[in-house]
Amino acid sequence: ALNSRSGGTVSTAQLDWLDADLRANTKPCTAAYWHHPFISRGNYTGYIAMKAFWDRLYASRVDLVFTGHDHNYQRWAPMDGNKVAQADGVRQVIVGTGGGTTYAVNGTHALLEVKGTTRGVIALSMGATDYVADFAPVAGQSWTDSFAGTCHRSQGVVPDYFLSASSTISIPRGSSGGKIVTIRSYGEFNAPVALS
Repeated sequence: ALNSRSGGTVSTAQLDWLDADLRANTKPCTAAYWHHPFISRGNYTGYIAMKAFWDRLYASRVDLVFTGHDHNYQRWAPMDGNKVAQADGVRQVIVGTGGGTTYAVNGTHALLEVKGTTRGVIALSMGATDYVADFAPVAGQSWTDSFAGTCHRSQGVVPDYFLSASSTISIPRGSSGGKIVTIRSYGEFNAPVALS
């Protein structure tokens, strides 16, 4: 469980806690949850500050993220922190179908798989190697959604480290430029990393 209600930025202390928690995680199936969606097509389009969470979750092969904030239901295809479809990506599901007034899902996106405005809850079952989720509508409603997947960690090892870089740069022919590249360790990895 992570705190996205932090004024538009994610604290270093929370990211350090998340890094340590992911390093200590030995489970083959992992889900995370917080309030604000990383990407959305409801009344909001998503919150870029959540990328700090997303990059760490993707590098650690987390399977699912559940969020709210938008008062509707949206199931997204697995993606990386750049919102690019990845077979080993993190799947976000927005389940904002509880107490508040629901509102429409506005617009489309190539990664938006399912959308709805029916009130209800989601039931998640995580096993040793896979997960199954079912949206259960409130009494009197029939719209539902179901999805399942094989957990990423059950298919292979988590990498020892991951790279992240500052925003892209364009370098015209004959000139030069620079970019900051950060290497973060997972587990107890502490060996040298050579970049070329």
